[in-house]
Amino acid sequence: MIVKRALRKVGVAELGQIEMSAFNYVDLEADLEYVRETRAKIEAQNRENPEHGEINAIAKIFEAIITEQTELNAWLGDNVNTRKTSNYDDLKNGVDVVLEVEREDATSHMALAVDITYGDFLVKKIERIKREIRDGSLTSVKYFESTDGTYKGTLSKIPRVVVGIEKNKVIDLAQQWLGGNNRELSRHVVQLQIIEEVVAQLQCYKDYADSVGRPELANIFER
Repeated sequence: MIVKRALRKVGVAELGQIEMSAFNYVDLEADLEYVRETRAKIEAQNRENPEHGEINAIAKIFEAIITEQTELNAWLGDNVNTRKTSNYDDLKNGVDVVLEVEREDATSHMALAVDITYGDFLVKKIERIKREIRDGSLTSVKYFESTDGTYKGTLSKIPRVVVGIEKNKVIDLAQQWLGGNNRELSRHVVQLQIIEEVVAQLQCYKDYADSVGRPELANIFER
């Protein structure tokens, strides 16, 4: 089955994931326990609802493909690098990938969450972002280390976007990925879809921040 084969490849792709054990946080053990407990709950839910488990699996595949193709084929631009987040930030903060956008004068960061539907789960994640804007908090990533190793610590108040995609498109991507069809992946229609979603959401959240009296956050989304 394509999903099972792709999941095995995901395991290899995740070798570059940020490791929590590399940080000397005083509450590290508590965070590791949170990860263990949350994973156990998710596994139990997946056993009870196999369809939900399949959606989670496909989301992980899509996440791995985005991360790899951003590095190999510049899916999100020549100046963008990716970092797969720690298990804690994935489960607690809802951030799958951090995008590092390099500019001449500085490097900015964006949090990326991945969804495999345009249904309720996607709506809930978008509502969470709007709630963060109203509260003035935005997204944080507790365990982060930059690609070049010059920064290690927590990222605060970074813009977050949610990328939604249909299951059949991920299956098609997975087939190309497993087959090593790099040329097809480099020009896949999903690349444009992701860029359009990111740009549209950043504008939407900027406008929303202005409308709720959070101009300082609107500036962050505009960057």
